[in-house]
Amino acid sequence: MNSYSSTAPSHYWMNLLWLWVLPFVVGATAASLVTYEVLIDGAMKSSIAEAVQACKALDHPPDSTSLPVSEAGSPVLGAGGETR
Repeated sequence: MNSYSSTAPSHYWMNLLWLWVLPFVVGATAASLVTYEVLIDGAMKSSIAEAVQACKALDHPPDSTSLPVSEAGSPVLGAGGETR
């Protein structure tokens, strides 16, 4: 019996496996990365929406009888915090 004929099916299966495994691994990795990015993007959008909601202007004006935040008045130049 010819030894080539007994090894041909194993070569066939190894080639078939190689041809299918490599694209599968590359595709699975790409799909995982895309899914991860979508999940992170969704979480980021929801956190940005929460921050916007928290910083949104009030629907009603503040109480006019409340005291000002600072009794010191305008900031003094040279006291720190100036933008020039």
